[in-house]
Amino acid sequence: MKIEDVASNTLEFDFFRYFDGHTRATGWFTDRFGNVRRHFDGDFRGIHVNGVFELTEELRYTDGVVEQRQWHVRKSGDGRFTATSDSLVGEAKGVQQGNTANFRYSMYIDLKGGKRWLVRINDWFFLQQDGSVHNVSEVYKWGIKIGSVSNVFQKPLAANDRDATLDLKSNAA
Repeated sequence: MKIEDVASNTLEFDFFRYFDGHTRATGWFTDRFGNVRRHFDGDFRGIHVNGVFELTEELRYTDGVVEQRQWHVRKSGDGRFTATSDSLVGEAKGVQQGNTANFRYSMYIDLKGGKRWLVRINDWFFLQQDGSVHNVSEVYKWGIKIGSVSNVFQKPLAANDRDATLDLKSNAA
């Protein structure tokens, strides 16, 4: 995919604004044959520190694996980004246009049984009309696509908002 072919200009995805504070994720990994292999949920916490956006990530998989990493993301101009992380090999490079952002990088991922794989990721983010961000990541090992990750990011509701939403739903019945 090319960003100019898939981006919609009806919404503007501001990566830093969206991931500022607490963001939740839920999703799954499918192998190259389309079989779901792992489910996960996660928490992301972003903060601006001295001109760098720090994003802390914790993913919890149903097979018991927990991954934690710290990202350091910088704008490099013209909708371009660079990022570093403790699990990356080298630097992630990204670009944003309209409602879409794309990052490409190599990183270590943890697997059940203490295994650790080096994979290459082609990571796509799409801001949706409802405020959620849909994420699709193509995963490669040894130059071969081994699967993909699909997940949704959402901002958690404040306790008052959650209660108000539940009250509205119960009154509508």
